[in-house]
Amino acid sequence: MKVTRSACVSVFVVLSPDRALTPAGLFAQDKKKRHTDLREEVMLHEQLKTNTQGLVEFLKKDLQCLPLSICLIGNLFKSDPSLTSMAALIQRFRVVKLRKVDESKDPERYRHYYGLVRSVLLTVQRMWEGCSTDEEREDALALLVAMSVLPCNDTPTRLFQHSKADLSSLNESALLFLNLFQAGTVEENGRFDQARKMLQKFGLVKRSNDEARRVGNIHNLVQKCVWEEWGGEDTPETAVSTADALNSAAQRAKAVVATLSKVLEHRIDNGSLQEQRDLASSCESVAKHTSNPLLLQSLGDFYENNSNLGSALATLKKSLALQQGGVGC
Repeated sequence: MKVTRSACVSVFVVLSPDRALTPAGLFAQDKKKRHTDLREEVMLHEQLKTNTQGLVEFLKKDLQCLPLSICLIGNLFKSDPSLTSMAALIQRFRVVKLRKVDESKDPERYRHYYGLVRSVLLTVQRMWEGCSTDEEREDALALLVAMSVLPCNDTPTRLFQHSKADLSSLNESALLFLNLFQAGTVEENGRFDQARKMLQKFGLVKRSNDEARRVGNIHNLVQKCVWEEWGGEDTPETAVSTADALNSAAQRAKAVVATLSKVLEHRIDNGSLQEQRDLASSCESVAKHTSNPLLLQSLGDFYENNSNLGSALATLKKSLALQQGGVGC
């Protein structure tokens, strides 16, 4: 029996831990429809065992059966109509070169990393190709890099909900991607909203239960892959046609971290007490990836004002050390 594209998509759906990504995971209330769906899943499991040896090998050897990698690749196959067969998906995946983390780690011992880096890279590359304009591509990549240094599931949308007047004291000409942060509400901020939708479409960021208040959820291993690939100083080459354009944009996208740091610094200094509390965890997370002494100073002052003296002292010491060393964003 021939394995169709829809069947392969369904196989990934069955194996994927994120059932909310597909209607197949949302059973209808009526018993007949639910029974039909269950029968389909049982048949798909049998098909996986008897008719998709290439897929089984791919899941075992390339993805190491890591649920997160399966989820990313399955969602990519579902979202990208240009991948017309399982063979095309596997071939495209294997074109992406092994990274250092893949080559240097024993897959039997480091199952969480082997194959995951390539899964994330391929997903980002396909997302890049799926955007319709250069502006959409750069915004989506910048938001992804920003999410790689923000809390996994606790980033408030108010971080991206500022008017131009709110941020008027910042030097706009020196800060790239500031427009992602400038809007009174999420509905008004079309660029942020479009970038978030692209990340959600390709499974890099999951929808929050409260989208009006939270940006979304990103797996910590996806964060690690994105930061190591595009957040550091060196960007390795990738064997795909879009590599040059993507890596060039990634160099530019890294600037969003400096902008993010400045925006947080401004909001902690000038926002209401509730805003400060909402953004404190974002400040803590970003501070771990940047060397902005002023952000640490603002965070330390916030801790002190809220009687968290232990955290205040430790944070202010780091800020002072950076200032004395002449390091800053």
